[in-house]
Amino acid sequence: FFSLLFRRLSAPKSKVDQLKELYDSGKPVNLEKEDPHVVGALLKQYLRELPNPLFPVALNTEFFSALVPEDKAKSKKQILEVVKKIPENNKRVLKRVLKMLSEVSKEPETKMTPQNLAVCFVPNLFGGSDYGSDALRQQATFQMLVTYMIEDADNITKVL
Repeated sequence: FFSLLFRRLSAPKSKVDQLKELYDSGKPVNLEKEDPHVVGALLKQYLRELPNPLFPVALNTEFFSALVPEDKAKSKKQILEVVKKIPENNKRVLKRVLKMLSEVSKEPETKMTPQNLAVCFVPNLFGGSDYGSDALRQQATFQMLVTYMIEDADNITKVL
């Protein structure tokens, strides 16, 4: 199941919309028998449609400054400090998302490394911000940030 969850294959939009409608109406939803692509698409749609991205735009500069490419341990320590500044509601959701992504990355059959998961999730976690001519560098920075967070999920979720 996990091996298919976040691949870039498209899920039937009608099915995703149907499940979203059930959730939105408060009806029970059983995802265990659903196609993994549908479940992954539903989660990513939920994250994209939040009123504000899980990673507030106001903290982007601090997250960028926290990354020290040549010192992963220092980066993870500094990221931990910035994560503490995320609003409480965002922290609750981010905690669950990071735990799940960490679990997925540890399943050998998934072939989804923290880096692969970061590529899939960055657009959904940071919102659709337009960074102009610097967009590729910003995207790569976000991916490195999320990769480190997935790798260090046990420590990060303790402060969330």
